[in-house]
Amino acid sequence: MKFGTLIGPTGKIMNLTALLIPSLTNQLRAVSGWLDKAEEFAAGRGEAPDALLALRLAPDMFPLTTQLRFLAFSGAGAGVSATG
Repeated sequence: MKFGTLIGPTGKIMNLTALLIPSLTNQLRAVSGWLDKAEEFAAGRGEAPDALLALRLAPDMFPLTTQLRFLAFSGAGAGVSATG
């Protein structure tokens, strides 16, 4: 069996790339929409949108820029791992 393939519960061969890429694409599209809304929010308040990148949603969280970096690296790493 080729790397990156699985046998599903029904015995059907499933490809990891075909499973991962749509999920990661949905995540990135959702985050893109959230960032657009955040940019509009900042503009509506007369603030620079870039200032939001340094903020944290909670004190024990990383800043937004670090969260976005984690998201990008996890998506790239999953895609590379799935393709072998």
